[in-house]
Amino acid sequence: MAKLKHRIQFYSNLATLENAGVAPLRAFAQHMPGSFQQAAADIQVLLKQGLTVAEAMSRLPKIFSSLECNLVQVGETTGRRDTVYKALRDWFQLTLRLRTIVITGLLYPLLVYHVAALLLPLISIFIDGVSISHAVTNALMMLAAPWIALLLANLFGASVLALPLVGRFLLRVPLVGNILYRLDGTRFFMAYSLCVRSGLGGMEAVRLAAACCRNPFLRRRFGDIADMMAARGCTFSEGLAERLHARDRNSMILEIMHTGEMAGTGDEAAAHIADVFRQEAETLMTRVAALLPTLLYLCLAVYLGFKIIRFYAKLYAPVRELLQ
Repeated sequence: MAKLKHRIQFYSNLATLENAGVAPLRAFAQHMPGSFQQAAADIQVLLKQGLTVAEAMSRLPKIFSSLECNLVQVGETTGRRDTVYKALRDWFQLTLRLRTIVITGLLYPLLVYHVAALLLPLISIFIDGVSISHAVTNALMMLAAPWIALLLANLFGASVLALPLVGRFLLRVPLVGNILYRLDGTRFFMAYSLCVRSGLGGMEAVRLAAACCRNPFLRRRFGDIADMMAARGCTFSEGLAERLHARDRNSMILEIMHTGEMAGTGDEAAAHIADVFRQEAETLMTRVAALLPTLLYLCLAVYLGFKIIRFYAKLYAPVRELLQ
């Protein structure tokens, strides 16, 4: 969270300096928050070697994502770096807000889970007659499970999610897929709006915006639309109509983009769609955060109910044998 806040402040500082007319070489010499102080120093060294800001950022892949590098490249191509820095600041503010919603929503379910991890093995001692050592082992395994899952996600999550088949599968998961699609839709249409507003051609804008998608399936989908625009000379909305995703068949995205292109305001139409996607993603994530405790309580109630039934079944067994 702290690093994300530092990233927001980093782009806010760059936007302020760019608006003031400070040259990039001097801008990156200014004080930057946290670990971005060293990143700014490294970029300054690379700028002195004749690289552009986007090229310098791409030399630091552990710090700057392809989204950041691509958008900064657009800003340098069109002379709108200040707009790009502000857009990146706003994007990471959105990311921080969504992450805060998730973390806040998970705190209570995690607390309930850890309490259950201590209580359920204790209950099994009295109901199932398991040994204390076995119960302690089960409790430790349950307590460690979420942290092991988090560690594995940090180590292998990015490489696994980069696989096209995995990306396509995740989009089909009812609730998770909808959230991921909305988030990537926000990324794409925000980047596309910025590219068009900056003066780039439609095909080039779609290609650069497609690279901002994290899901490989969606990235390839928008890349195919860019290829169609280059080969046929069609507009983005025409290409989108042929590669419309199942989640958008009943939405107004296609009509909004077509109307915007006809009126010469495609950038505003894309920005509006990005804002709609953002609001929908935020709403869905809020619902998930509220739903998790209920699901956890339900699972816990079912488990306890099953254990209680087994306990009374054992007590009743001798009586039933006598009656028979």
